[in-house]
Amino acid sequence: MGGADPWDCLYHGMLPFHEHFRHSISQISTLLLTLAPTSPSPPKNKVTNLAQLLYISSSLCSSLETHHAIEERFIFPTLAKKLPQFAHSSQHTKEHEQMHHALESLEAYIAEVSKALRSGKLKNAAELEEVFDYEKMDKLVQGLKGVLLPHLAAEEASLRADVVKKAGFELGEIRYLIR
Repeated sequence: MGGADPWDCLYHGMLPFHEHFRHSISQISTLLLTLAPTSPSPPKNKVTNLAQLLYISSSLCSSLETHHAIEERFIFPTLAKKLPQFAHSSQHTKEHEQMHHALESLEAYIAEVSKALRSGKLKNAAELEEVFDYEKMDKLVQGLKGVLLPHLAAEEASLRADVVKKAGFELGEIRYLIR
């Protein structure tokens, strides 16, 4: 963090996690396009891409749930003392609730498709539509993306040095949160 403002330590501590979530949702969107009914990808590649899509989607869901549990249990309560956007039933916690609903729906569909694949319902790659509904998955991913990306930007803006200084935090309080 070279010449970075030490008050930005919480922001910089969160950024790698947030960038990972952005990268994951981007990978998911890219893989999903290869599974579109109009995609020129060969059927065999679509099966491989579906397996990757399910794995990355499941990993993202799990990572987000863990990240939010840590934020809500350990970080938000301290920040909420001086930054109301982190309080219970406030901006960021409401965004987490919206995201959790989107995650639950996405996880349920991932489980459904994974179960169908494991059961052998997919006899050959040309029958992909028998176990996977592109439109449904696209809607679920877009729903998550529509909540996730604005939330990450808003949360990051709330963690910048000028915001935490203005709220009256001591530098030690902010550093303690990322110990």
